Amino acid sequence: MDVGAGRYEHVLLVEPRPGKDGGAPTWRPLKVHAGGLVWWGDWVHVAATRNGFATCHLDDLTPVPPERRDEFFGHSWVLPMRIAHRAVTPAGTEPLRYSFLSLDLGDPAAPMLVVGEYGRGRQTTRLTRWPMDPATRLPALGDDDRCRCAEVVDGVRGMQGAVRRGGRWELSTSHGPTTPGSLWVGEPGGWRRRRWATPMGPEDLTVTGDSLWTVTEHPRRRWIVELRGA
Repeated sequence: MDVGAGRYEHVLLVEPRPGKDGGAPTWRPLKVHAGGLVWWGDWVHVAATRNGFATCHLDDLTPVPPERRDEFFGHSWVLPMRIAHRAVTPAGTEPLRYSFLSLDLGDPAAPMLVVGEYGRGRQTTRLTRWPMDPATRLPALGDDDRCRCAEVVDGVRGMQGAVRRGGRWELSTSHGPTTPGSLWVGEPGGWRRRRWATPMGPEDLTVTGDSLWTVTEHPRRRWIVELRGA
């Protein structure tokens, strides 16, 4: 981002690939929906729906030579995936969809990754929390090298983002490209809806200090918004 000029460019997320016939390694675009991100320290965690989530490290940010930019849709920077966290679900349980992510730092000694599901109709709409290692800022693994879910609760239909703040959940839902979105506050069984509390198309939520923020998704209506008084 050029703060002075008010201009920015995107960074393309990529997956490292071995070179052909023993040639130099290369990249291909990371084929995930990327419905949510958590940027924590030097790590960027990226939601990958049914595949769990991917993790990139900012030290790996790489410039693309001008002669190769056509291969990467015109991007001048790429960020390779370093770790793929694969989702595993017990038999008889609907696989969790990693639709969006946020970070719960309510207890700094026991941080949690919040994972939620966007769902309509008969789809599940679960909210989950996963323990993170505060030293590495990666999932906290057990002796079997797996991270296990610490909490599962039911959310609401059409969730686009969720955070845990002040001992309660706060959720966002959208209502198309022309109608403002809603915030939901509380706990399962006692949700309180704040209609038209966001611009149209709210997506993920994040907490910075005492402020709640969201981003919006529709063309020509893509904003970063502070939700004051939320």
